[in-house]
Amino acid sequence: YERYLINQMRETYGFTGTPIRLHVRESRRRDYSDRPVIDAPNH
Repeated sequence: YERYLINQMRETYGFTGTPIRLHVRESRRRDYSDRPVIDAPNH
């Protein structure tokens, strides 16, 4: 997927031959443990 993104950026913005580095970082998970649980009805 990373290679796909880089190739799309090169094609879209004309970065042909330009080295591109992506710094991917892990997303932070939010802690929802203090929220009440609400059950939605299934349709």
